[in-house]
Order: sequence, then structure tokens, then C-alpha cells
Amino acid sequence: MTYSLKLDINTFNNSMILLTILLSFFNNIGLFLFLIFIIIFGLQNSIQAIKSICLVTIRSALNPELAPSMSNFEYLKWIVLFSCAGILIKEYFNIRERKKINNILFPVILYLIYSSISSFISSTLPIVALMKIFSYGFVFIGILIGVYITINEFDWIGWIHKLLLPIIIISLVLYGLGLGFHPTNLSLFRGAINHPNILGTTTVLFIALNITILQLKKNKNHFIYHLLIIISLIIIWWSKARTSFIAAIVMLLVYLILLNKDLLRKALLIDIILVISVCIFLFVPDILNVFYDFLAKGTGNILESVTASRGNQIGDLLDNFYSSPILGTGFAVPMLPHRSYTISTQYIVEPGNLFFAVLSYGGIMGFVLFSYYILNIIWSNRRNFKELIFLPLATILVSMGEMIFFSTNNMGPFLYMFLAVYAFYGKRTETTEFET
Repeated sequence: MTYSLKLDINTFNNSMILLTILLSFFNNIGLFLFLIFIIIFGLQNSIQAIKSICLVTIRSALNPELAPSMSNFEYLKWIVLFSCAGILIKEYFNIRERKKINNILFPVILYLIYSSISSFISSTLPIVALMKIFSYGFVFIGILIGVYITINEFDWIGWIHKLLLPIIIISLVLYGLGLGFHPTNLSLFRGAINHPNILGTTTVLFIALNITILQLKKNKNHFIYHLLIIISLIIIWWSKARTSFIAAIVMLLVYLILLNKDLLRKALLIDIILVISVCIFLFVPDILNVFYDFLAKGTGNILESVTASRGNQIGDLLDNFYSSPILGTGFAVPMLPHRSYTISTQYIVEPGNLFFAVLSYGGIMGFVLFSYYILNIIWSNRRNFKELIFLPLATILVSMGEMIFFSTNNMGPFLYMFLAVYAFYGKRTETTEFET
């Protein structure tokens, strides 16, 4: 009887989530109902809390031509994120064996404490910097704890794959219909997501999930996952998201190196790919023009395109670092002529690269502490490195050009999920296959 009741509750929850998500596509009233239900849903238990964070994140990233923008409900979205993260953090005190989780949490908390102190000392917007540190750290820590306590009972890799799969399918359909292009630059495709670069980022994360599933050998139908990887590469090409395309190629090269095949087969596969690539460049002369247009994002000038999108951003970050190389100039805030203790959400920065941003935010000390906690996460599950490295690798690579790592209001929670699943996957003992 207890099992039957649990099944009914789960069925009700899943039905209500599907219904409210569909309603959120129609108007602001439907979107409001979705956010209210997702709060109620997320407060039930740890699995639901993590699902709520991921659902509200992906919903807020949807193309406003497909569904109403969440811009009118930003504060309600933050309530979802913070309340669900709070539920997860509270569960820390119910953990009996804390050594493994503490080994991951303490370096992260150390970086957050340092960032808070350095920002308060050196930033011209210390209160805003502290607010951003809190929003990033609170959700990240909540996800780490939540994944740690649920990794044995829930297949997060398979669930996130199912969550992102509709984005890929809808984007493919939109392109076929001639829809989903950026309103101010029709050469850039944004598909089901609100911006071409974020579409690229989302697609890279999806590729990482497909490769991970293939490496783990949790599904016998390998063809479908390879097909999804090819489709994802095509979508990234349409978006002209350069960093995402490079990230995808790097991951595929690493996949070839770590592929669970014997050395002879692996060498043969690499040789075939190289021969095909050379033949394309030799016998399709226009291919160079196609690549040039991709790198220039349809503007006709690569140098101007790169400088406009990333060069100035990185230059500003380096200027900030040189002005305060030890402590940095504050976490994710601009430099003002005079110090201000204002409380505001209007100070938005767009750093173009994760590592330059970390140097700018916290100086050399901040960079060392950040590098330590990232490497600590990767080292913590070295036993499954060959199968799972694509999760943290995708997280870092997408942040080399579209720096969303610290942006809880963007796709940041998915990056935190990837790091958490990588860190704690070793506890998993089930042999259930992944399902698409």
C-alpha cells in the first residue's frame, strides 16, 4: 500500500510538471503557475529539489519566440533556486559519513570565503560582489550535497540527457522550418534557446552526456548516441558558436583517444577520419570559405568578429588583474571610479574566459584556490576518469568563451550538476541501462 501511494504521488507530480510546463508556453499566467508548482514540487525531497533547479534553469533559457520570457518573474525564479538549494544544504546534517562530501566541499568553501574577503577589501562594489558569491556558492553547494545523497537512487546522467534531448529535436525542427534565427543577425541560429552562444553551450553539454553514456556502456544501442552527436555538431555549426564548436571537437578527439577499443582499431579509426578530412579539403575547394564564414559569424571579417565578441572582454579582465594582481578587483563586478556600498542587480559583467575572469575576480590567490578545487574534483574520481572526464571537460571548455560558470541565473546549475555527478558517480552500483 505504501508503494502504491508513492507511485501515485510520483505520477501526480510528473503529470503536473508536464502540464504546468506546457501552460508556461502560452502566457504569463501559465508561466506563473509553473513557477509556483515547481517551488512546491522542489520542497518535497532532494531529488525533486534538484529537478526543480534544472527545470527552472532550462525553462528560463528558452527562445522567447517559443514561450514567454521569464524576465517578468526573475525574483520568483530566485525563490525557486534558493529554496531548493536550502532544502539540499539542510540534508548535509543528515549525512552520517561525511568524509567524501567534505573532501569536495571544503576546497569550494575555501574559495568562496577567500573571494568574499578579497572582494570586500578590494572591490568598488563589495556588497554586489558578496551577493553574487552567495548566489553562485549557495546553489553550487546545494547541488553538490543533493547529488551526493541521491546518486545511488537516481540516474542523473540519463535524466539530464532526457531533459536536453527535446532542445536538440526542437532546434532541428525549427531549422527545417526556417525559424529560430537570431532577430538581429539572421546568419546566427538560436533554435529552441534564447541565444546562439547558449544554444552552442547547451549542445556541447548534450554531446558530453552522449559520449559519457557510450563510455559507460550503459546502453547497447550505440548508433542512436553517435547519431545524436552528429546532429549536435550540425546544430552548433548552424549557431556559429565558435567556442562551442572547438569544445565539441576537443571532446571528440579526447573520446577517440580514450575510446574503449583496442589500439589497432582506434588507430584505424583515427586514420580514416584524417583521410576523409584531407580529401574534403583537397576536393571541396569552397570548404575553406565555409570555415571562414563560420569563424567570422557571417560578418566577413574574422578579426573584427573576434575582437568585438571576446577581445575587448579579455582585455578588460587583464586590465583589472594588472591593477590588483594579488587580491583581484572583486567577484563578477565592474570597477567604478569610487567605492559604493549599493545593493543592486544591475551591475552585469560579461567575462569572455573562465581563467581570465578568475584572475580578474580574485587575483593570483583566487586563481590558485579555484584551480585547486577544480583539480580536486577531477582527482576525486580518477578511478572513473576514462568514462566520466567529459563531464568536467565540457564544463571547463564551454566557459572558455561563454563564461557561464559563475552565472546561477544562466546555465550555471547544469555545470554544477556535471561536476557533482563526476565527483560522486563512483558510489553507483546499479546496472540499469540508460534510456532515450
